[in-house]
Amino acid sequence: IVTDILRDLNVPSSRCNYAKLFINDDYQGVYGNVERIDESFIKRHFRSNRGPLFKVHMPGPGANFSYAGDDPTQYKKGFETKNKSAEESFDELIDLIREIDKGDKSNYEQTLTKYLELDHFLKTTAVMLFAGCFDQLTGWNPHNYYLYRNPKTDRWSYIPWDLDSFFYSGKIF
Repeated sequence: IVTDILRDLNVPSSRCNYAKLFINDDYQGVYGNVERIDESFIKRHFRSNRGPLFKVHMPGPGANFSYAGDDPTQYKKGFETKNKSAEESFDELIDLIREIDKGDKSNYEQTLTKYLELDHFLKTTAVMLFAGCFDQLTGWNPHNYYLYRNPKTDRWSYIPWDLDSFFYSGKIF
């Protein structure tokens, strides 16, 4: 549901559908079939498969966009490189986080626009908050997202991932 909403808002997000799984004619259930965030996803959405792609699978320093210093090893605890370009781009990632956290707040919109695909980021954040996606940047222990820097624009895109926790009321059946 959330990925459908994001795609309707023209925000890059995974394609998703459902599949009935049978093994040797034995019904196993319905499973989500979610498109991976990889170089083919990046090429389809951004018309290039170049540029660093990081995944935040587990919370760690910088995952909530709080600056943790200039030492890349700190950020490697939370940011997993997903391509060769990312392996060489921790300094650019640290620059992004430093500017978001410590940059000039008097003209914050200009700072954010310089570094982020701000329209997509704001739409995504609004959907995540409305849908109660608590295991994203909008929740506690931020994780389950990707950051991609498009070399054509030099701006970063926030790409949500693992959107199975949404519209949660605290009760399970």
